[in-house]
Amino acid sequence: MATQAQEGPGGPLQLNDFPGASIESRSQTDERDYVVALGNYRKVRGLWRVEELRTSGELTRTTYRLPSNHSAHEGFDFFARQIEQYPLRELYVCQSRDCGESNSWANNHFGVYQLYGLDQYQYYGAYELSPPGGETVYVTLYAVLRGNKRVYVQLEVLASDGSGAGIADGSQE
Repeated sequence: MATQAQEGPGGPLQLNDFPGASIESRSQTDERDYVVALGNYRKVRGLWRVEELRTSGELTRTTYRLPSNHSAHEGFDFFARQIEQYPLRELYVCQSRDCGESNSWANNHFGVYQLYGLDQYQYYGAYELSPPGGETVYVTLYAVLRGNKRVYVQLEVLASDGSGAGIADGSQE
């Protein structure tokens, strides 16, 4: 079942929720300084740094907990296949230890502690989409298997208002 633009996980995109998954949280906010990570986080002189694109717009964030018989890879692929129906540009994709530390994604990037999992079972993707209607949409997708064998997927969709978009090498404490 496709979700409504204002009620579903995809904001302006028509995306389906993962079948049987529980929605741990879903929110829509007007984001003035959204960070799209274009690489993995690394610690430099005590600060977490990441190559990033900063933009603003309407942000839809959804955190899923997948049913116990599904993997992080399946969760990532489920959403990646859906966004591939739109014209897109892959900004950054990684998996496993190539993504760096799961801890940095969970705490520094997303601020969702449930996303802290096993580094070897994580997947991240950042995409720039051009859906019909002309506005640019940024999608970030992160999936991870936790030590307790629970799988979580974070889906963030930002309908950009076009202001403030720019690539930088940012740092966070």
